[in-house]
Amino acid sequence: MANGKWPITNEKWTTARSSLVALAGLGALIWLTLAKAQGFDFLDYDSTTYLFQDHAIRFCEWERVSYIFHTYFFINYNPLQRLSYMLDFAVWGGSAEGFRSTNYLLHWGAAFGAWLFFRDLTRSQTTAWIVALWFAIHPTRVESVVWLAERKDVLAAFFGFAALWTYLRVQGSGFRVQGEDAHVQSLENPQSSVLSPQSWILWYALCLGLYICALASKAQWVPLVAVFGLCDLFQRRKMGRVELGRLVPFALVSALFAWYAVDAQLVATGRGALARPTLGAWVAGPLGDMVFYLKNIVWPVGLSPRYLRTVPGAGTLAVGGLLVTLALWRIGKNWRSDRTWIFGLGWFVLFLSPMLNLVPGFLPPADRYLYVSLIGPVLPLASWLSRQKPAVSWGCGILSGVVFIGLSWSYLPVWQDNLHFWEYCFQRQPQDGFARASYAKALIENRQYQEASQCYQAGLGEKERFAELFEAGSQLARKTGGDPAQPFLLALETARFKGALLARLGQVYLEDRRWTEAETVLTEAFSNQYGVDTRIELARLCAETKQPEKGLPLVVSYLNGNPYHPQGWTLLGRFKEEQGNRLWEQGQKKESATRWDEAWSCYELGARFDPQDPWSRLGLVRLAFRKGSVAEAETWLQPVINSQTVGGRLPAEAYQLWARLREAKGDLAGAKIVLTEAQRAETPSRETLSATAPR
Repeated sequence: MANGKWPITNEKWTTARSSLVALAGLGALIWLTLAKAQGFDFLDYDSTTYLFQDHAIRFCEWERVSYIFHTYFFINYNPLQRLSYMLDFAVWGGSAEGFRSTNYLLHWGAAFGAWLFFRDLTRSQTTAWIVALWFAIHPTRVESVVWLAERKDVLAAFFGFAALWTYLRVQGSGFRVQGEDAHVQSLENPQSSVLSPQSWILWYALCLGLYICALASKAQWVPLVAVFGLCDLFQRRKMGRVELGRLVPFALVSALFAWYAVDAQLVATGRGALARPTLGAWVAGPLGDMVFYLKNIVWPVGLSPRYLRTVPGAGTLAVGGLLVTLALWRIGKNWRSDRTWIFGLGWFVLFLSPMLNLVPGFLPPADRYLYVSLIGPVLPLASWLSRQKPAVSWGCGILSGVVFIGLSWSYLPVWQDNLHFWEYCFQRQPQDGFARASYAKALIENRQYQEASQCYQAGLGEKERFAELFEAGSQLARKTGGDPAQPFLLALETARFKGALLARLGQVYLEDRRWTEAETVLTEAFSNQYGVDTRIELARLCAETKQPEKGLPLVVSYLNGNPYHPQGWTLLGRFKEEQGNRLWEQGQKKESATRWDEAWSCYELGARFDPQDPWSRLGLVRLAFRKGSVAEAETWLQPVINSQTVGGRLPAEAYQLWARLREAKGDLAGAKIVLTEAQRAETPSRETLSATAPR
């Protein structure tokens, strides 16, 4: 020792070298397995909801960060997931490849974190390698990594494994590789494994921070505090008052996030919507789910993005009971010599506990729930293989890796676009009414109207019909010249979710400019009987019918709960502009100028929150002409012209403002040509009107 410092020993260098090899090897395996999905597009199955309907994530601002932490979104409280999307928008824009690259990096980091944690926990590199290999490239990884809506899986695992590894440091575990040996042994020097008080506080604070980040990414990590206890049990530590006291802050954080998760579900589905399971369901449901998940771990063939909830049969329950009995027998037999079984079983049950069928019919099974819990059954297998000859253990690892990569490659094409995705789901589960309806919509999107019509007609004969089926029928009718309201009128005769259907029917009436029917239907949907939030549609109706006094309270109340909704700000600007126009006609020029200034601010917010929205920009063009500023009018109108001409026809008002701009610049011939184009344009474009604010 020189100057009171320990030199860099060969053992430390060997440990660092093995870590670098693991980092590079896992990254190469993940890229080899999942690189084919890099060019895939967004899916309309939750991905567009998380990414494009959450207007708070489009720009990085401190106010939006605070808003994200204080609100639920899409029946979840996952603020870090939303923040990660916000950063992706700042870095990648709207590129699906960029978002998926972030998923790959987080999954890579999570796999390396799993390797570090299990290397230090089990003191065996072979065990750590097998566990990390299965975690990194098992075919069930496809859903969590390729599907952009499941960012919460890879993000929570990244922070969760980091928290587990730091917890080992907090508990005084320091390990290194002895020479070239494959096993990791504890350091002989106690000073390297016992932290100073200052270092211990820093490591404890870091562990708690990573723990909070994991739970703020996904609620499935709520049982992580119990896994900390399993780590102590695995290392044969006595759980005294000091050890239990260290876990109290983690338990309180878990309780808080568990409350947030349940409250978010109740707010979205309605208080009292959760069913009370019977005693038999408490036993049969989770047991059947565990058998299902174990089957997908051992035999990952025929995986599907969607599974239907089914009642487990007697055979399934018998198999589940037998497996649980064997696991408990194995734990009791070698309790003192091998604790990987109890750790693996505890890990599997704890991480699946939030997702098991404890509430019948509420949460169908899904492969994404195996993202972390898969490690539970794998750990005892990896521990057993690590005690065999190196040729056997590494041979089994390489063979399983080759099989997993092949199965993942065969499953990846399912996720490339909406048509392939819903066609596969429908073929796997023909009785899934939601998959049938979504497949029909995908066929319409790809202009396969005959196939879509056959799918829709077959769906009408099913016992359970989802609202999406009638939405597909409405889209098909619009494309083929029929009445788009007729499918919804048919659905209302026998529908279960009448409020949602009324809201969608009202949107159809708005698109077709049938104001009277739209007002009747939307008002009924918004009534106390159904409680569907149609304030934005009613406000849009008031804007179309020039009723600012009636629409203003609706849009203001809506923006109080959704302050980053671009359509709401555009509608508010429309009402302010209409009020200014009326005041101008009454000779109140000062008051009208104030209203127009307020409208300008609202339109600017709408254009800022959604740069692709043409209606806020057209409002700014109108106000610029009122101010006599041709340059400002051209600045706001030019992006509308450039963007809309790429995708198809412009709204008729855009042509009119374009002609007015050319006329103001002295180009009378050009203005005449533009007005000729305006007569050919649809007034307004139905596709544009259905997706944005009113004209």
